[in-house]
Amino acid sequence: MHPIQWIMLVFAAIAEIAVVAGFRRGKIAAKGIFFWTVLWLLVGLVAVWPDSTYIFARWAGITRGADLVLYLGFLAVFFLLFRHTLRMEKIERDLAALVRVLALRDAPEQTNQPRADGDK
Repeated sequence: MHPIQWIMLVFAAIAEIAVVAGFRRGKIAAKGIFFWTVLWLLVGLVAVWPDSTYIFARWAGITRGADLVLYLGFLAVFFLLFRHTLRMEKIERDLAALVRVLALRDAPEQTNQPRADGDK
């Protein structure tokens, strides 16, 4: 194996250890651990067997395996960016609704009667 393959394999192993630790601490949900475990296993497999990308690339009609990895990486990044944008917009809407509810709850009642301290 070449040095870059060892580096990729060690990086994938360390990343997977971090995923499992995050899951145990409750910072990663079950679907998150599934996604990240599959991803790091695929990185490890590609590190050990780099020709596998060529096989899948040819099946997809792409000439080089590295191009397939790049295309899939771009798709994944844009998909995750889209999901996070939707999630942030929902959080902003929920926060605005919460602020409105709290503001109305804590606002003094408006009546036409003068206040007790004599102000109108």
